Amino acid sequence: MHSDYIKVMEIINFKLQKFWSDHPVNVEELLPPEIDITEEDLKEVGITRYACSTCLEHLKLKNYLQIDYVRDHESILDMDHEPIDEPTSVVFHLTISKEILPLIERYKLGKVEDVPRGVSFDRKKSILKIGDKSVNIQQKNDKTNSHYILEYIFENNDGLEAKSYYSEILQSKFHNDDLTQRSMWRACETINAKVSKQAGLGNFLLIKSGKTGYVQINPEYLENTIS
Repeated sequence: MHSDYIKVMEIINFKLQKFWSDHPVNVEELLPPEIDITEEDLKEVGITRYACSTCLEHLKLKNYLQIDYVRDHESILDMDHEPIDEPTSVVFHLTISKEILPLIERYKLGKVEDVPRGVSFDRKKSILKIGDKSVNIQQKNDKTNSHYILEYIFENNDGLEAKSYYSEILQSKFHNDDLTQRSMWRACETINAKVSKQAGLGNFLLIKSGKTGYVQINPEYLENTIS
């Protein structure tokens, strides 16, 4: 995953340099610039649309950029989808924040902090492990909604990188309870808060609300993972 971010940063940096060379005025007057990422760009650095989209979504969460999906988002995230033949086809249209500039410099210098990778969940003790850090999920002897959500995520037959939809979690883990998708979202927020407080790590879960809401482990944490 770390190498994918380097590839994405390489594309963004190249596009920004070209943008500024084509607009030779004060940088502050130009921001936020808008750039396109094409099929050809992805092929040149050797990254898939799925991997690129995952990295961009993470950068979006940190307010480094905004994404306009030129193509249908679901087809972009379909790893089995056949590549588009036209190399100049635009896949992503980005609006870049100036906050990304220091981040690009850190990537160029190889000074980006490593995220602890590899996650596991001890269902009996209700302890989430992220690298060498432990996060207590259960409150005393009561298994919380957060506990059951993590159980579902780690039992997901599609793997830890998959999206776990709230509707499916409710049906699988809470079929006798009167809970809503909103309660699932709140429980996921609680997990992120616990991870932040106990392990000092941010954005462990990627969370989406709404009728098609889902939760997904941030791919940054999934290298060398124990299922």
